[in-house]
Amino acid sequence: MNIPITGRVLAILFFGLLAGCRAPVYLMPSPEVMQDARFDVFADNPYLNDLDTITTYFATTREPAKPGDPKVFSKQHGDALRMGKATYQIGEEGDAWRAMYSTTMTVEERDKVELALIDTDVQASVALDALDSEPADIAAEFFAGLNRDLDASPTRILTVFVHGANNSFYESVARGAQLQYFTGKSDVALTFAWPSAGSIWGYGYDKKQASRATEDFARFLELLALNSTAKHINIIAYSVGGRIASGALAQLGEKYPADDPRLNAEKARRVNQVYMAASDEPLETFADNYPRYAHLVDTLTVTANPDDNVLGLAQFVDGEVRLGSAGEGREIENMSEDERDRIRTFMNGGKLQFIDMRVEQIEGFEYSHGAWYENPWLSTDVLVTLYIGIDPQERGLRSFRTAQDVTVWYFPDDYLTTLKAKLLELYE
Repeated sequence: MNIPITGRVLAILFFGLLAGCRAPVYLMPSPEVMQDARFDVFADNPYLNDLDTITTYFATTREPAKPGDPKVFSKQHGDALRMGKATYQIGEEGDAWRAMYSTTMTVEERDKVELALIDTDVQASVALDALDSEPADIAAEFFAGLNRDLDASPTRILTVFVHGANNSFYESVARGAQLQYFTGKSDVALTFAWPSAGSIWGYGYDKKQASRATEDFARFLELLALNSTAKHINIIAYSVGGRIASGALAQLGEKYPADDPRLNAEKARRVNQVYMAASDEPLETFADNYPRYAHLVDTLTVTANPDDNVLGLAQFVDGEVRLGSAGEGREIENMSEDERDRIRTFMNGGKLQFIDMRVEQIEGFEYSHGAWYENPWLSTDVLVTLYIGIDPQERGLRSFRTAQDVTVWYFPDDYLTTLKAKLLELYE
C-alpha cells in the first residue's frame, strides 16, 4: 500500500505520541484533592513508613530478558505468569516530600522527580497452560504477602492497572505503583504487565500482543478472585490496556452468565469498579463486549475526548473510532439498532458512566492522552472512584442528555468544592 507523504508524516507522529508515557517515569502531580491539607493521606498515616519509596505488586507474562534472571523482562511473550513485588525509589532523599509540599520548588522541578526501579522480587511463576488448574501451592508465597497487605488495608480493595502501548516493564509498573502511593500506601495496587514492545515504532506489535494478553488477563482475574482476600477487585485500564480489560471481562462474562450460580461460589462477581481511561478499544468492539460482561461489573467509567490526538491518529491508521475518542455518544448512531439500544440503556441507567473530557474555562484543567495521571482533577476522580466508589453526581460531576438521548457526564468548575463536601460528610 502506498501511503502519501502527508499520511506517512502523520503515521510517524502517531507512533511517537501513542506512548502516553516515556522513560524515565516521573512522580505524577499530586491529585488535586490531596493539595488540601484536610485530605492529605500522608499526614498522621499509620500505614506510611517511608515517603521516598513505593513497593507494589505486579503480574507479567513477559519472558525474562536473560535465562536464569527473572528480574529483567523482555518484550517477548513468555510461557508463564510471573508474580511478585517491585520497589521504586522516588528521586533523591527528600525529593518526594518536596515534590508534594515544598513552596520553593518550581512546577518544572516537581515534574522531574524520577522513579527508579531498585528491586524486583519474583515470588511465583505459574505456567500459562496450568492457570486453569489449582495453582495455590505454587503461588503460595505471593498470595500470602498480597493477602496480608489486603487484610491490613482499611478498604481491602485490590486495584489492578492494565497499561497502554509503548511501555517497558519498568514504565508500566512505575505508573501502576502510583495508584497505591497516592492512597498514602494504605491500599493495594497491582500492575498487569503484558509484553508491550516499549518502542515508539511498536504499535502494530503491541496490538497483536494485547490481543494475545486478553485471555491471559481473564485467567489471571479468575486466579485473583479465587485466591485473594480482596473485598473488591477494581480495574483501571489505560489506552491499549482498554482492549485487554474489556476483552478479558467479556470472556469471563460468557463463562459466568448472569444466572450462573458459580458467580457467588467462585467469587467471580467481585469486580466492582472499572475505569477506562482514554481507551484504545474500537467503539464497535466495545459495543459488542460490554453487554457480555455488564453483569459482572458494578460500574464502568469511561473517559473520552474527540480531541484526543493520539486516538485520532489511531483511527487514521486503521479507520476505527476508539471508545476513548467517542464524543457525547454521537457515534452510537452508527451502531446496529440492537447495540445502540443496549448501550443507551446502560448509559442512562447508571452502570456505564461516560465522561466527556472536553472542558473549557476551568483554570489549570488541561487534557492529554495521559490525563488520568497528568491532570490532577482526573487523577482525583480516578482514585475517588476506585477506592471510595462515590456516584458521579455525589462526587461533583454534572450530566446532560445529548441529542442521541444518552447521559453524558463532565467536570464543572465547582467539581472540587462538591467533592470535598461529600468527603467531609463521609469521614467526619
